[in-house]
Amino acid sequence: MISIIIVTYDSESSIQGCLESIYKKNNLALEIVLVDNASKDQTVNIVNNYPLRLVVIKNKKNIGFAAAVNQGARIARGEYLLFLNPDTVVKKGCIEEMVSFFEKKKDAAVVGCKVVNPDGTLQPSCGSFPTIGNIILDRIPILNKFFKTELIRQEDFYSKEQTSDWISGVFFMVRRDVFGKLGGFDEKYFLYVEDIDFCYRAKQAGYKIYYNPKAEIIHYDMGKSKERKKFKAQQMRKGFSIFFEKYKSSYYLFLWKMVLAVESIFRPRL
Repeated sequence: MISIIIVTYDSESSIQGCLESIYKKNNLALEIVLVDNASKDQTVNIVNNYPLRLVVIKNKKNIGFAAAVNQGARIARGEYLLFLNPDTVVKKGCIEEMVSFFEKKKDAAVVGCKVVNPDGTLQPSCGSFPTIGNIILDRIPILNKFFKTELIRQEDFYSKEQTSDWISGVFFMVRRDVFGKLGGFDEKYFLYVEDIDFCYRAKQAGYKIYYNPKAEIIHYDMGKSKERKKFKAQQMRKGFSIFFEKYKSSYYLFLWKMVLAVESIFRPRL
């Protein structure tokens, strides 16, 4: 069985399409555990009236993505856990392909798929662990022309099956026993970088992380308003700060804080 864990927050515009894409486009035994982080819109009503059975957890406050995923994982029964964003559409055969991949790659702990925008263009969904250098290169347009890092890979990069440092939490499939052994997501992260942190710990423990382009989803990325972009930027920086504090030296963390200080003076975002 596959347990699909979806965390919602004001997801009324997307959740039904996501659920329909799951149920209509696969023939596997699965359960869906939906954790709602105190939505203020009609998300919960839509889910409650959905014709097929879901396991629904309703939180009284927004506890963050990492904590909500862990909440869902604790009651999940599947051999594999799939963490899926609500603003996604799962393409036909995607989940079956992922299960088949796990069965062939016995050393795989986490596997991600190809993630595309509604117009078919690619979204970054795997890459190298963050460093101060690649964060800066990703976000300064002049340097983007000369250096190819995570956010600006060429399309052929995502056409190849490969091992990776991290897999995006938009679609994050993991063996349940591995997720449990490693203690789940670190709940210090509210939103963003928890996926990278888990993959880092998995690799330290000797597990492999894979990217499988034969499986594909569409990600609508509903958080593109000016306010949401600002919130995302803030949370990403907080996430990187937690990551560097956990795994890098105090000197490295000092340098990162200097980068953030310079950024706050000269640019709204790197």
